Amino acid sequence: MTLSPVAAIIWLVSLLITTTPLIAGASSSSPDEQKWQQQRVFFLDAETALTSNDLTTYQQLRKKLLDYPLLVYLDYQETLATLEQQSIQSMKNRLQRLEETPLKKQLRSRWLAFLAKQELWDVYLKFSNKTGSTTQQCNRLHAYIATGQAEKAYQQTPALWLSGKSQPNACDPVFDHWIAAGHLTEELVWKRFNLAISQRQTRLARYLKQYLNKQESKIADLWLSLYSHPENVEKMLDIEHPMRDEMVVQAIRRLAWRDVRAAFKAWTKYRTIGIFSQQQQHDIAYALAGGLAQEPDRQLTQQLKKLLPDQLKLDSRLSEKELQAALNEKDWAWVLRTIETFPAKQKKQEQSRYWQARALSQLGRQDEALEILSSLAQQRSYYGFLSAKLLGIKAKLDHVALQAEQGLTEKIALKPGLQRARELHILNRPRAARREWNLAFLNAEPNELKAAARLAQAWEWPSQGILTLAKLHQWNDLELRFPLTHRKTIMGQAKDHGIDSAWIYAILRQESAFISDAKSPAGARGLMQLMPKTATQVAKELKQLPPNLNDLFQPEVNIKLGAGYLNKIYHQLQENPVLATAAYNAGPHRVKSWLPDQPQATDIWIETIPFHETREYLKRVFAYTVIYNYRLGDSHKILPKKWLKPIESRSLFPDV
Repeated sequence: MTLSPVAAIIWLVSLLITTTPLIAGASSSSPDEQKWQQQRVFFLDAETALTSNDLTTYQQLRKKLLDYPLLVYLDYQETLATLEQQSIQSMKNRLQRLEETPLKKQLRSRWLAFLAKQELWDVYLKFSNKTGSTTQQCNRLHAYIATGQAEKAYQQTPALWLSGKSQPNACDPVFDHWIAAGHLTEELVWKRFNLAISQRQTRLARYLKQYLNKQESKIADLWLSLYSHPENVEKMLDIEHPMRDEMVVQAIRRLAWRDVRAAFKAWTKYRTIGIFSQQQQHDIAYALAGGLAQEPDRQLTQQLKKLLPDQLKLDSRLSEKELQAALNEKDWAWVLRTIETFPAKQKKQEQSRYWQARALSQLGRQDEALEILSSLAQQRSYYGFLSAKLLGIKAKLDHVALQAEQGLTEKIALKPGLQRARELHILNRPRAARREWNLAFLNAEPNELKAAARLAQAWEWPSQGILTLAKLHQWNDLELRFPLTHRKTIMGQAKDHGIDSAWIYAILRQESAFISDAKSPAGARGLMQLMPKTATQVAKELKQLPPNLNDLFQPEVNIKLGAGYLNKIYHQLQENPVLATAAYNAGPHRVKSWLPDQPQATDIWIETIPFHETREYLKRVFAYTVIYNYRLGDSHKILPKKWLKPIESRSLFPDV
């Protein structure tokens, strides 16, 4: 039989992959492996025949795959191609054959979508349940209405209505019937309006106005205006409305990031005349504390602490904001006093101990500082590495290999789900492979997960090794946690751009954990999580052809463009890897706006970044860079000086 072009390529790739034993002691040239290499070719050709509706060739090839792990995937595709021909019993049988595979859920979803499109509502109810996507839930309620069970649907509709975002189109007919039946109340409209504003969905909020009377609609307009102009919050003092206090809370929270003093003034007026829940008080307090962290004011901070209810005074997020304010002021006595007020559990955390040591050192209490730093330096962590640098000693970078039972590793490798996962991995179908892997280890015991981590390493599947170790909370096997996959490409890009390989690895590790087809909700793609627009710009600057969306899932393409972008922002931002790393997460414009008025120590600047996500992202990339320098054997660069040079002032950026 002549191989198709795609099948020929896969055959060559599988030969390369299987030169590594499946597990320690297994032979890559075993008869079973040779057989599977041939069956991969048959499988791909069978898919092609099925797609081309060449059923004769398809059936011939299928007979050769009766013991191939991915036979169920052919059956699944065949079922999709013949959905309209399936009877109720036939579909039940086919779903049963897919038991204990991820395909069962996928086929059920496709079948339900088909039934909904055909408006076969009585059949839909036979296959649906209360779980599933929002679209499936709405279609289920639609089925109730269409089959004369409207009251059952109406009872479940409010839970779907109360969403801060627009619901799928499938929900529209359900909402229409429910509203026409007189079940939509003013209270439910306001609840959803509030959710929409809270989630910045102003378009949805404006849509909801149609369900309010003229007088209530004016209040909605006022709320929308307050969303855009929170500085007008004090105009609400004379308004009497059940939603007023929530409107005030949201406005003050938004105002706190623009003008914390004005927000504090408004809160002191409203707090005694409104009826604010504990959650609302917490939200206000956190917003004010966040504003004061960026615009430090010791007097206002103390006043805020006095206004806090007792249950909020020990909130770790609020005390962290006060620590940021003290650090921004470089008031080390304030730093120390703040840490002394922390709850006992928070005091023991590395962050608190590090800044306690820094404050003690600045205040001349060197012996106390040295004791804390010496203890922290034993940790393989961001604060541990900073402490080691301050002490002038080597960072703690011990590697301890994960111990797994060899016999158990060999046993689980033979599980049907894992046989399918491996084949899908070889065929470069990462999402389907992960689904099989995750289902196989859904309720696994710790010893099985240890074996799984070793199996992932043997199968050259770094992402699954990383994620499996995370489930185990095992952090000491640095080879598994920080793999050196794609080394040739990364080393080449580092050399071309004059940046460190360890840094590129650290960004990649943090962004995707080596999941090549990773995709964020915002649309970032691939190993280094590139936005398509950014990738296109970088490709143009590198005089390369613009990538299409699927190109960004190709490791070599993604790494080249990711390294190019990293190098670009590195040169835009003082050639400082700390600033460039923050910009990789939050964008260069934001990072420029966070620059200090005067040069600032790197550790202080990192600790006072306004965005929690960026702050923690930067700490992890810092630590990962240290570990990857160790993994790459660059001992002289384990704690590179460039990562600790002071952050220069914003005066270097006239456009900020």
